[in-house]
Amino acid sequence: MAEYTLTPTTPLAGLDLQQGETRLREITDLALLSLAIPQNGEAKAVETLKSAWNLETPNSGRFTQSGIHKLIRIAPDQLLLATPDTAPDAARNLAVTARDALYSTEQTGAWTVMELTGTGSISTLERLCMLDLAEPAMPVGAANRTLISHQGVMLLRLELYTFWLMSASSSAKSLAHSVETAIGSVA
Repeated sequence: MAEYTLTPTTPLAGLDLQQGETRLREITDLALLSLAIPQNGEAKAVETLKSAWNLETPNSGRFTQSGIHKLIRIAPDQLLLATPDTAPDAARNLAVTARDALYSTEQTGAWTVMELTGTGSISTLERLCMLDLAEPAMPVGAANRTLISHQGVMLLRLELYTFWLMSASSSAKSLAHSVETAIGSVA
């Protein structure tokens, strides 16, 4: 019998592009877990998030961070937990921790996360989306949905010039192409 070795790949094959002061790279080591708050279960969910991961529950349009974990509010009763995927079954282990207070679904393979950094990041994003990226309108800690080249994107502002672009893995190459083209027009 023939022996096969399966090698995991990411949608963008580890993209890492630097043009001038702007860098676009695929974040490949994340475990993502969708968390739904049960009806009348807000208090228990908040307590579990605080005790398990020391995370405050963010308001709509925001994310919170504690150490290596990020918690993103993606709908009124829905959150997305992002953490480095350094252990086998990381998302499953997170789900076990949350199971008594939150409904969970692994999302690791469904999303692609790109990090856009550098002083050209804002000019790049201004060419791609309709969001007001000025600091007062989109401060650090903001998480907003937008469209980039007809694709739904969750845009997180981690630092003044650092953003995460989260989108469906199925359209990651198209989104990366759009961002690369915009970077080229800024550089």
